[in-house]
Amino acid sequence: MLVRDRLRALIEEYEDKIQECTMSVEGMSIATQWAQGGTNVDIATATGRDSRQMRSIALLTMIFLPGTFFATLFSMTFFNWSPDDDSKSLVSGYIWIYVTGVFTATTLFLRWYFLSRRRHCRP
Repeated sequence: MLVRDRLRALIEEYEDKIQECTMSVEGMSIATQWAQGGTNVDIATATGRDSRQMRSIALLTMIFLPGTFFATLFSMTFFNWSPDDDSKSLVSGYIWIYVTGVFTATTLFLRWYFLSRRRHCRP
């Protein structure tokens, strides 16, 4: 009986130790998950900031891209925009084509941007 009692005591002691180890491992797992949750919050915040900055860059690009496109198009030698004699102004009488094209293209791009943004924001 003495051996049997001692074995039971050892089994109970080992079960207690195993339970303590299990609790320690679970505690470390919870602490790790807590730290990962904090890191995920930081990443989500940084991603949101980055997303706002990218939208600003895209909006500025849509505003300035049509003007740049038309300026490049009209600066090619394919078009003869220069005056025939030196007495005329350097600004062509056809500047209205540039202004109209830029205004129209910019308006179309901005309208497309805001409509697509509104579509994505709807639930």
